[in-house]
Amino acid sequence: VMSDAFSDLVEEGIDLAIRSGEMTDSLLIGKKIGTTRRVLVAAPSYLRGRPRPIHPRDLATHDCITFTPATAAVNWRFQGPDGPLSVEVRGPVRTHNSEGIREAVLSGLGIGHMPIWHFTDEIRSGRLVLLLEAFEPPPVPIQALYPSRRFVPQKTRVMIDHLERQFARDPDLNPKPARRLAPGT
Repeated sequence: VMSDAFSDLVEEGIDLAIRSGEMTDSLLIGKKIGTTRRVLVAAPSYLRGRPRPIHPRDLATHDCITFTPATAAVNWRFQGPDGPLSVEVRGPVRTHNSEGIREAVLSGLGIGHMPIWHFTDEIRSGRLVLLLEAFEPPPVPIQALYPSRRFVPQKTRVMIDHLERQFARDPDLNPKPARRLAPGT
């Protein structure tokens, strides 16, 4: 099952879920298998004729593509030289689907705030531009979640171990300090 929605693992008979972010469901057991760097990106076509944001507060004058239901306020968090800060963002495109954000950013509809692995190739090729690198959003843990500690099926343990090894090899998904990604690297 591939979905951006949070599933009820027990009710839906799901053995394992991979989620990014802090675990909020106390009924699930979680194992951190990686960390993802989050970035702000935009297409050069979106930036053409607009001032490039140099501080998170500059996002108030930009179209931000947000991951949220239509009525919710959206605040993006950043870690800047003076510590953490949060800014409310707005834009014409709101979606509850990461692929929708990806396509909107690639189409030049605004600025996106997503895990870097959604855009690695496009950043390297110059198809997208990294923004506000001095104020990068805090990294997010990636966790393998499962419903019970009493009996963890072997297939679940094997899958968690496999994912942990694979994520450790990928510089965009491992818990080591973030590396900088620039076009052509």
